[in-house]
Amino acid sequence: MTGKFFSLLLFTSLYLQIFAVGQQQDFGDISRAMLEMEVYEKDSTADAVVLFDVGEVYVTEKLEVNYERHIRIKILTDKGLDAGDISISFRDDFPEQEIKGIKAESQYIDENGKVIKTKVGRRDRFENKISDTWKEVKFTIPGLRKGSVLEYRYEMKSESAIDIPDWYFQKQYPVIWSEYTLSIPEWFDYLTYTRGYHPFYVNEEEPYNEIANNSWGGGFGYSGTKYHYIMKDVPAIEAEPFMKAKVDYLAQIRFQLASYKFPTSARESVLNSWATVLEAINDSDNYGKRLKSSSLLKEKTNDAIEGTETELDKMIAIYDHVSSVMDWNEDHRFYIEEDLDKIYKKGTGNGSEINLILTQMLKEAGINAKPVAISTTNNGEIIGIYPLDNQFNHTITKVVIDDKVYLLDAKNEKRPYTLLPSSAINGKGFVINENNKIEWIDLKNNSDNRLVNFVNVSINEDGEITGNLQSKNYGYLGYLYKEILSQEDSVMSKEVEEVVFTNADNLKIDSVHVDEETVNEFNYSVDFRLETDNSENVIYLNPMLIEAITENPFKKKTRTYPIDYDYTFNKRVIINFEIPEGWEIAEYPESRGYKLTKNAGGYVRLVQVSGNKLTVRYDYIISRKRLLPTEYDELRFMYDGIVKDNTERVVIKKVAE
Repeated sequence: MTGKFFSLLLFTSLYLQIFAVGQQQDFGDISRAMLEMEVYEKDSTADAVVLFDVGEVYVTEKLEVNYERHIRIKILTDKGLDAGDISISFRDDFPEQEIKGIKAESQYIDENGKVIKTKVGRRDRFENKISDTWKEVKFTIPGLRKGSVLEYRYEMKSESAIDIPDWYFQKQYPVIWSEYTLSIPEWFDYLTYTRGYHPFYVNEEEPYNEIANNSWGGGFGYSGTKYHYIMKDVPAIEAEPFMKAKVDYLAQIRFQLASYKFPTSARESVLNSWATVLEAINDSDNYGKRLKSSSLLKEKTNDAIEGTETELDKMIAIYDHVSSVMDWNEDHRFYIEEDLDKIYKKGTGNGSEINLILTQMLKEAGINAKPVAISTTNNGEIIGIYPLDNQFNHTITKVVIDDKVYLLDAKNEKRPYTLLPSSAINGKGFVINENNKIEWIDLKNNSDNRLVNFVNVSINEDGEITGNLQSKNYGYLGYLYKEILSQEDSVMSKEVEEVVFTNADNLKIDSVHVDEETVNEFNYSVDFRLETDNSENVIYLNPMLIEAITENPFKKKTRTYPIDYDYTFNKRVIINFEIPEGWEIAEYPESRGYKLTKNAGGYVRLVQVSGNKLTVRYDYIISRKRLLPTEYDELRFMYDGIVKDNTERVVIKKVAE
């Protein structure tokens, strides 16, 4: 009893010390309990844990922002040593930011029980240029080992009140304590935006009073609001199946200056409207003014549309031309640095460059085409209350023909014009109208993502099994299988085995034939054999030969974030097994189904036996791109059931004579 009480007392004492780290702010004041800590109780798998992350912002009467940050991290495993690679980014252009007061060190207990400290000196830090306007200070905390506690602090000063840093309470490691405090004078009006799935421990505001000194030695009083935010025990954010960009889920808070008003002056607007943003994009030398006619693009347009008659045919011809002659450099950027004809001559460019070429060539052909500014899925969703062009990182093209809207992205020569890449399906796009009319458009494909597979399997009297697959694929699924089957025969057969026949035992591909394809449809056929051991006059068949789900991607018991599929789809598979005379179907699986609520889809398997014929049909449907965390349990249950169903076999026995 005494031992149990002592263990409980020790655990409670350690927990209270960990919980109190939010108040342990003095640099270098690290308790021995923190240095001896070996595992984080709330996440025993964590490679490191952020003991605290504390930031404080003070906006002055001079429109300046003073920001201080202090972060302390415990290393729990060798993998957690990566936490010691530090990068602090800052703007090196107007309004310029200054990083100063950097202090960093680590502590650990050596083999003799002595606390060892290592510090980062000035010579250990270096600057990198990230872009034309941004730099970073980088350094690595020296002497780190498993068990170390590292910390660093720095200050950022800016002469612009716009520069309140975004605060992320959540990170790749669990966070015990994250605290953000802001003191903002009464003259400034900020728009506040919060996002995430973790609750605030503290979320409060309180007034304060301050004295400001003027240039002639006097002073005046003013009031303001102090904002105080704390989250505690924030879990690490981890990549999970069917999850969009992490930035969309991180617990965070942002402050964006909208306007300010001093006592003796009128209110000044700082945050632009979307109308102002649109006008600026149209007037930009690196965007709107790049959309201009050139002899080269006019010539290439005429060559591309030669022999076409309708506007739709011209659009398709220009799309095919641009997607085939321009190579995407795998870069997403919104603004462009060169004229379109120069980029065309190079034959390579980022996504916006390629699609602005597409837009201009369509305009040269007299087609109603406009750029659309978007944010790709890995860049996060656009925040509508913040009219800022830096949220965009890509451009696609909107075309209207006979009142029908087409959304085009020409940065891949194998993708048909009917399909946007799944990375572009991310909320709404901002249409860049020349008349500065505000227009948002839903980013979606109108294609039907569907496949229908017919499989006929024959078993002869000797138990030899042959089969044929006829596959019809539409939309994204057609594009997927076109990519798979655009290979040499040997590679293609291997791909078919691994991707199409995901659950077939002892499969041998005899031939693969790609049928004539259309824009919206891709069809192919496969002849195959199944090698089975029928020496005991018994054959065990897997009835789910193709499109089978053999593993549940949702392994965690709970889910905090939404489930985002790349696209909705409808898959149907029909398999007919012909059983020869002298054999009988001894066992076969039952029909079974799973239905997701709120019209999200489901899975149905129907099994029928009629004489010497066994028919298996299964339908797998996801009809909503996004499912909420509250729907996770039923989705996980469905996948568990499907995987289990796929282990069931058909038993065929030779009839005794």
